[in-house]
Amino acid sequence: SRQPQASSAASPGADMATDGTEDARPGPIEALIHERLAALEPVHLQVINESQSHGMPPGTESHFKVVAFSEAFRGLRLLNRHRLIYDALAEELSSGAIHALALVTKLPEDLPAHEDKPSPPCQGGDGSLK
Repeated sequence: SRQPQASSAASPGADMATDGTEDARPGPIEALIHERLAALEPVHLQVINESQSHGMPPGTESHFKVVAFSEAFRGLRLLNRHRLIYDALAEELSSGAIHALALVTKLPEDLPAHEDKPSPPCQGGDGSLK
């Protein structure tokens, strides 16, 4: 079985933590996301902590982007691919440990052509952060 390419940095090979600080290790929620999604046997899994770009203080783990390429998505519509992720993280989503989750879910053969696009700027829950 192929080992997943796992990354917590915003771009492959970057030596930055997901909160923008150098050499920081993934926090417990980020590590848990990696652990739970390993069940999908991704060939590539990237977990990006976007909490700071949503007005949260450094070190906060509440807003994430997950980029996953897995054979488990074959034959599934986008909604059902996302449901696989939501089901794997159901406890953290329902408890509020994960407040927001952006998803990119693709097949392994889509990886070479993948271009990572940044998430849109946060506008806050009430639109006050425009």
